[in-house]
Amino acid sequence: MHLLIVEDEEIVAKNLKKLLELKGFAVDWINDGEKARSRILLYRKEYDIVILDLSIPGMDGMALTKSLRSEGVTTPIIIVTGQSDTENKIELLNSGADDYVVKPFSSDELIARINS
Repeated sequence: MHLLIVEDEEIVAKNLKKLLELKGFAVDWINDGEKARSRILLYRKEYDIVILDLSIPGMDGMALTKSLRSEGVTTPIIIVTGQSDTENKIELLNSGADDYVVKPFSSDELIARINS
C-alpha cells in the first residue's frame, strides 16, 4: 500500500514515515498543502491513502480536502490533528475526509484505521 503523509512538522513526519515503513507501507512525505495538491492531482492513482495534518502551509488540510474532492479525487483521506472538537470533526467528514485521528494517537490505532 502506498501512502502520502502531508505534515509540516519534520520530526512528526519522519517518525510517522519510519513507523509506517516498518509496518510494510511505501510512504512519501510532503510538507505543504499546495505541493500535496499538485502531486495528488498529477498521480491520482498512485496513492492508496493520504494522511493529512490540518495545519500545513500553502493550503490548510480542510481546503486541501475540499479541493481534492471537487477535482474528483476519491483517494481516502485520514485527517491527523490536535483539534478534537466534535464540530470540527463533523465539518471535515462532511467536506470529504474519510476518517479523523486526534494527536497524540497510538500507532496501532492509526494502522488499524489505514487497514480498514
